[in-house]
Parts: sequence; C-alpha cells; structure tokens
Amino acid sequence: MQKIRLFPKVIGFFINPNHNKIEDNIIKKCLDIEKQYNKGGDNWLTNVFNTSGKLDLYKEKEFEVLLKWIDDRVLDYCKDLNILGTLSNKNAWFNIYRKGDSQEFHNHPSSSLSVIYYVDGDSKSANTVFTDFDMLNLKCSEYNEDNSMSWKIPFEKGKLIIFKSNTLHAVEKHNTINERITLAINYNIILN
Repeated sequence: MQKIRLFPKVIGFFINPNHNKIEDNIIKKCLDIEKQYNKGGDNWLTNVFNTSGKLDLYKEKEFEVLLKWIDDRVLDYCKDLNILGTLSNKNAWFNIYRKGDSQEFHNHPSSSLSVIYYVDGDSKSANTVFTDFDMLNLKCSEYNEDNSMSWKIPFEKGKLIIFKSNTLHAVEKHNTINERITLAINYNIILN
C-alpha cells in the first residue's frame, strides 16, 4: 500500500545542551517574578501561575541566551519543513505548576507556531498531551503516530517542543511536590 500523509501535525524536539548552565538563573528569575506580579492568562479553568500578558520576557536579560537559542531552533524547524517567512510578534511567558495543577486542552489560534520549553521539574512532572479529536471514533490494534487520538510528551528538563499553534494540547495533572516550570512562546510568520 502507498500512503499520503496529508496535513500532518509535526512536533519538533530539541534538547538544550547548555541547560545546566542557565537553569538556576532562569528558575530564580521565574520565582522572583512570581512574587512581583499577579497571575496572567484570564479565562482559564485552572489556577496555574503564568506571566501571559504581564511582561515581555524578551526584555528580561536573564532570559536572553535561552530565548536566542529557542528562536534559532524554531528557525531550524521552519527550514526543515520548508516554511518561508520571518518570525514576528514573539510573545513569551512562563508557567509554574504546583501539585494538583493542570491545563485544559487549548490552542493558540492567533499565532503560527508555538513552543514549550521545560525549565524545571522532575522526571515525574506532568506530561504535555497533544490530541486530535477527529480520531475519536477509531479503534486500533496498536496505536502509533499515524492513528492516535492523543500523544503524551514526557517532561525532560532542557527539552524544547515546537508545533503549529492550532494543535490542541494540554498538561496532565501535576502530582509531585516540586514545581514544574515551563516557558512558552507564540510566533507569527510573515512573508518577506
């Protein structure tokens, strides 16, 4: 049988080889900012602390090296998928999940590409789950990337996930006492 994969949801992964060098400063900055700002991101069912709409992480010097590395990996993702244009309207924020926190399924319809970067947590930190509810009525003998309704990405410090912004994703219930800190960015792509 021949196959054509139409309209795939390609999730890109990168591991930051320098995460250990920047981790402590990023975590400290996130926890310091949490003390200074009210929670952002209105209209959520959950109570996860985030800085969405509260401050521009691109203007915070502690995030400069990490954000540059992430931007470069997004460009690599675009090059690999032959996506043309320039990244614009970068909107970066961070999330702090504590025991019992989760995030419902959502997407970012006003953006082109989105990323999640795992800053801090342990190996049992909550997974990120991607879904395609269109696959709901299919029963399969074995689930794989082509036929699954959902796919879990395990937490790993220093891991970057890149995906089309309209892809539905969620965070499972976080069940450890250690914080789960992630950084997220939305990008628009404009044609030159």
